[in-house]
Amino acid sequence: KKLKIWRDELAANISIDPPLLMKNAVISTIAVKMPKNSDDLLSIPEMKTWQIKTIGADLIKFLNTID
Repeated sequence: KKLKIWRDELAANISIDPPLLMKNAVISTIAVKMPKNSDDLLSIPEMKTWQIKTIGADLIKFLNTID
């Protein structure tokens, strides 16, 4: 749930539809795998290269704040 909120807020900040930024299926996979770095993100097949380059660092920072 927190990850979806983060995605929605980020999407609003850059004026893009949230599912275009990251689909719910990708969020579900991330929530299960809880990647710790960009290499971990690369191991998620649903993650696109542009997503990792564009939001990867911010995503990892956010995930590190979740218990």
